[in-house]
Amino acid sequence: MKKTYVDVLLALPPDETLHQFLASHGLAVPPAPEPQPDGPPNRDVIEAIKAWGDTAARDRLTAELMASVALGDAAGGQAMFEAALADPAVLTGLAMCQSDLHRSFWLYVRHRALFERASDLDFWAHHSAQAQQFDLGVRYRPIETDAALAGLRQAISAYYQRERQCGEGCVAYLVTRSPGIHLLTVHVKDLAMLRLEFEGVVLKQRVGNPNIHMVLEYAEATGVVRTLVRGGHKVQQMLVQAFAEHVLGVQATPERIKAPALDLSALRMGFDVPEVFEDGFSLVQLKSLALLSPDGELKIECTAMQASRHRSVHELLREQLPAQRSAGSHPNRRPSSCSSLAPSPCHDAPCMQASVVGCSAARRSNVAVVSVACA
Repeated sequence: MKKTYVDVLLALPPDETLHQFLASHGLAVPPAPEPQPDGPPNRDVIEAIKAWGDTAARDRLTAELMASVALGDAAGGQAMFEAALADPAVLTGLAMCQSDLHRSFWLYVRHRALFERASDLDFWAHHSAQAQQFDLGVRYRPIETDAALAGLRQAISAYYQRERQCGEGCVAYLVTRSPGIHLLTVHVKDLAMLRLEFEGVVLKQRVGNPNIHMVLEYAEATGVVRTLVRGGHKVQQMLVQAFAEHVLGVQATPERIKAPALDLSALRMGFDVPEVFEDGFSLVQLKSLALLSPDGELKIECTAMQASRHRSVHELLREQLPAQRSAGSHPNRRPSSCSSLAPSPCHDAPCMQASVVGCSAARRSNVAVVSVACA
C-alpha cells in the first residue's frame, strides 16, 4: 500500500531536521518538536498540516515530503552511502540516522545535491538489468571537465532537435561509482504536453515538458559501456558515440554485445541419459510434461507428485487416461532414456517441456538431473 504523508511523519523522529524542513515551507511549528510520550510522534505537526488553510503551500510541503523519502529502502540506503563516500561528515550523519527512511529525509533536507546523485544511483540499481552493452574498443580515462560535458550536452541536444524537434534543454553529469567505474546521467527536455492537474482546489490544464532520462555506465578496464535509454538502437548509438567523442576524446564505433543464447535444437528429438546407472542412480523419472499449442492459446502441464513413488508422468497418464495412449508412453523405451516428445521442426505440433529426476540407489532421494524446454 502506498504511503501517505501521515505515514511518513509517523516514521520520522521529531528532530531539528524535520523542524528545518517545516520552517522552510512556512509552517508554524514549535521551535523544536518534541515526541509525545502518550501518543504517536509528530502528532502536533500532522494536525497543523491538516488544519493549514493555505492549500497551495500545504500541497507543496506534502509533495516534497513524499519526494524526500524516495530512497527510504535498503537499495536507496546503499545508494546514499555510495553517493556520500567522498564526504566523511555526510557519512557520519547517515550512519547516525535511525532508518533508511530517516536517512533519505535527512539527506534531502541537508544535502540536496548528494540526494540527487543517490537517486541516480538508485535508478541504475533498479533498472540496470534492462541495459544494453557496447564495446567501445578503447580504454581511456574520462575527461571530467566542464568543457567536455558541455560538448556532450550540445551533441545530445542537437540530435533531439534534429530528430524529434525537442531537446532545447539538457543536463548531464558524471560521477565515479568506484575506481574505474563511471556513471553518466543525462536529462533532456521532451516535447511539451498538456496535463490535467489540480492547482490548489482548481482543476487546470498545465503545459509541461517531460524528462527524457538516460544513463550510461563505463568501465575503464574493459572499455565496455552499458546504456539505459528509451528510443531504440539509434538513440543508444548516439549516446555512446557522443560519450566517446566528448568525454573520452576519441572517435569510436561501438559494437553491441549480445547476451549468449543457449542452443536447444539438439534436444528436439529427445535426450538420452546412458550414464545414469553408472553414476549410481537406480532409476530415471520423467517428472513433468508441459504441452503448449502452436498458437500459444493452450497449455497443459502434468507433474508426477510425491505420492507417485517415483513413477514417471507418462506412466501415470497412461493409467489415468486409458482410452488414449499418452504422448509419453513408449513400450520399447529403455528406463534410462527420456524424450522431450517435441516433434521435428517440419511438423506443426505442440512443443514440450520435460524435467528428469534421478533417484539415488543409496539414499532413495530425489536428485534433479536436467530440466529442458524445447520449442
